[in-house]
Amino acid sequence: MLHSFTRRRMGAIIPAVVATGSIFARPRPAYAAYNCVNTVLRDPFWSQYRRAIESGSNAAGVPNALGRAGFVVDGTPSAGAVMSWPAGQYGASGVGHVGVVTGVNVNGSVNVLHENWPYGSPPHVQTFAVRPGMQFVHRPAPVVAGVTDAIPVAPAVTEVSPVDGPDGATGTA
Repeated sequence: MLHSFTRRRMGAIIPAVVATGSIFARPRPAYAAYNCVNTVLRDPFWSQYRRAIESGSNAAGVPNALGRAGFVVDGTPSAGAVMSWPAGQYGASGVGHVGVVTGVNVNGSVNVLHENWPYGSPPHVQTFAVRPGMQFVHRPAPVVAGVTDAIPVAPAVTEVSPVDGPDGATGTA
């Protein structure tokens, strides 16, 4: 009986040791660890799209996942957009890196709220140059009541042929 109890307890202790480094500490939930995707998930706007973001599998997959959800993804920065570094490029890890753009500077660089870069760092704002391959996922434009951005269409005009009379009869005999 002692053997089965010990095996059962070890099954619970070993994952805790791996997660925390101690048999006395409780494992931290995944969202408490510093992870760049968590910065996006804590953003008041982007947090609404948790399922779409998590379907990206890793940081480099977030733009494609949000693109599939209908968001505009391109290489142009804007405030509030999710910025994504390609996997293994410009200092990003093999799974990429993401953050939320807090501002676009006049020289084209961006201020980004991100974490875990350098490894283990808490959330902080840092300025980055925009480079080829970096992607930005944009928030939709705000909807203003009574204002539409659709191109106005002129009302249809019914043409009357000069040879036709008002009753549709032709002017020829």
